Amino acid sequence: IGDGMSLPQRMLAREYLKCFKQEDLRINRFPVNGMTTTHCHNKLITDSAAAGTAIACGVKTDSGVLGLDASGKRVESVAEAAHRYGRRVGIVTSVSIDHATPGAFYAHNSGRGNYYDIGLELLASGFDFFAGDEFLSPEGKSGSLYELAVRKGYKVVRGRAALAALNPGDTKTLALSPMCYAIDRDKKDVSLEEYTAKAITMLDNPNGFFVMVEGGRIDWACHANDAATMLHEIFAFDQAV
Repeated sequence: IGDGMSLPQRMLAREYLKCFKQEDLRINRFPVNGMTTTHCHNKLITDSAAAGTAIACGVKTDSGVLGLDASGKRVESVAEAAHRYGRRVGIVTSVSIDHATPGAFYAHNSGRGNYYDIGLELLASGFDFFAGDEFLSPEGKSGSLYELAVRKGYKVVRGRAALAALNPGDTKTLALSPMCYAIDRDKKDVSLEEYTAKAITMLDNPNGFFVMVEGGRIDWACHANDAATMLHEIFAFDQAV
């Protein structure tokens, strides 16, 4: 999922690559393309919570709502269905792991800003692999989310070296490190591509797996009207693909 990415962003990235590198985006090389609608139930202009819920759960809901339909009823996500059927499940993002798009795959909350409660739902999901930026609200009524993660059987790792040292036989994993825009990244920073590659290594098994990978900062750069940063975020997303 390229968050906030639609045809205009893809067109600009494609034209840039054609002009300067004589190539196309990898996502434009797929044999099949489709369109999906992600508008809110109560608004024309969507947000990542309602859009994420539309993609993850197949229903339209109100702006700001995660994993609930417009009446407030809990709805199952494709990730939860995969987990229920014995697949290994991973959630990967370039923004905080409790943000709206990743949250739509494991959380059921009426407010996308309830970050601590969403973090608790993440731990309760039992999914096998999470990777992204740090929790936005790691401390709350039940204690530190990082300490609770360890109690729930998660191995918490930070940084490129710790990520690279993970083995497929390891326990459930929470790989969280501060992330930056691709245009600013240096050698010490973990990339979305690295997280994605590690997710595939960790999740691959004879019963199959499901992984959601989000290029979350495409949206942030668009909100800032920063075309150069947005282009680099799309290229980083495309590299992860």
